[in-house]
Amino acid sequence: MSSKIKPRGQQAGLAGFSAFMQQRRGMAIGVFLLAALLYGQFGFNGKLVRDDAIWLYGGQQMAQGTAPYVSIFDFKSPLAPMTAGLAAWTAKQVKADDIFFVRGLFFLISCAAAAALFCWAHGLFRSRGLAALTTIIFMCFWGFARHAGSGPQAKSLMVLMQIMALYFGAGHQWFLSGLFGSLAAWSWQPAIIFPAFTLAAAMLQPDRYRALVRSASGILAPSVLIVGYFFSQGAFASLWQGAVLFNLQQLHRGAPLAQHLKAMAYTLADAFPGWIYVIAWGNLAMPFVYRWRYRQNHCSWRAMIQNDP
Repeated sequence: MSSKIKPRGQQAGLAGFSAFMQQRRGMAIGVFLLAALLYGQFGFNGKLVRDDAIWLYGGQQMAQGTAPYVSIFDFKSPLAPMTAGLAAWTAKQVKADDIFFVRGLFFLISCAAAAALFCWAHGLFRSRGLAALTTIIFMCFWGFARHAGSGPQAKSLMVLMQIMALYFGAGHQWFLSGLFGSLAAWSWQPAIIFPAFTLAAAMLQPDRYRALVRSASGILAPSVLIVGYFFSQGAFASLWQGAVLFNLQQLHRGAPLAQHLKAMAYTLADAFPGWIYVIAWGNLAMPFVYRWRYRQNHCSWRAMIQNDP
């Protein structure tokens, strides 16, 4: 069925997406620098909140040879302290301040997230204006911006990995989409929906077996390396206990899901009174966006899902 897509639909497909990506690298660099200018206003000496302190200490201890979860207990995924550990180890080699190196690396990660979002939005909408609007709104999220240079914040890392997973998924690069989706889940467990999404999208492709093999390979690649590291350190049991068992057996939220969702809505309305309308309008617009793309392609819904980024 995908072979019957008309030329105008093909222009909105994978070839057009790839062409746009090749043309906008310079603009992505500009967005990266703009994000650095904006996020840099918060400085690198912000308050070290509890979770960030746990990841920082875990990274410092990893640079000394002690694996995360062994040095300090945590019940979130290990990629944040491992990334912090890489920066702390680098600082140790050059005899520099490890906290500054860790925060510097996560600052670059936050700026890269803005640049990646611009590329993804530009490829989807074929519009520099819409891509710029998307990125500017994202860069104005105070909760993300204030952590850029005051981390390490695992969710900053997770957001970059999520954007990259969707970016490569839109281009049908299943291995890379699976790889970054896996890294998102290793940043924070709830992001496991991203590798799951990659697998689901791969199953809908005409060459589904090849797409599934590639996406599964991408998902497994970082997982094997991370698990292998913990095995080599004799710390797999600590990883399993902290990242999996504790969350399943001992983490009690003390309230039903509906109450948590209600609390999230109140938090948005109280802390970000203007953005609640932006979020609402964005959600309301989604059905119209899909309908617009469907009418552009002049094909079935299944063919649109297979071919439209």
